[in-house]
Amino acid sequence: MKNRWKFIFVFFSFAGFFILVTLAVIVIIIANRTHRTIRTNSFMFIQLILSGILLGYVCVFIFGVEPTPTICKL
Repeated sequence: MKNRWKFIFVFFSFAGFFILVTLAVIVIIIANRTHRTIRTNSFMFIQLILSGILLGYVCVFIFGVEPTPTICKL
């Protein structure tokens, strides 16, 4: 049981780290949205992809905890 909690802690730590990295990339993209490279690659498409990645990492926290009636309804 103790080993299980270590695994969960490491898993959530990686997910949290990558959430922060994704948010940092979103901020950088928004700050430089007038740059030629970002305009060429469609700013809205980049935001859509990054939002999907962020949603995927957030799901780790939603589905990685003890099931409750609220979580089960998702």
